Amino acid sequence: MNYIEIINAAWEMREQGLITAHEHDLYNFLVHKCNRLGWKNPFCQPTEVVCAILKINRNAFGDRRNRLQAMGLITFREGVAKSKPAEYTLTGVPESRK
Repeated sequence: MNYIEIINAAWEMREQGLITAHEHDLYNFLVHKCNRLGWKNPFCQPTEVVCAILKINRNAFGDRRNRLQAMGLITFREGVAKSKPAEYTLTGVPESRK
């Protein structure tokens, strides 16, 4: 999938009520981040940064992230405090060649 296809698919899921507006915001943020990194997939992103940008608390963030993973839109590995941020993979987007 390319960037436009990913964005359009996310909007379709939101319009159909498959994801909430809040889950859509988080997914769009992760897609945006991946795109800005040149489609590095997987990529790391500190939870604190996402929470600050989306103006949500960690509990809300965790619920939304878990829902996106349950729907198969992302996978993630939890970070380790500030020493190693969480790692995200957007599914449907090819993994970067290392």
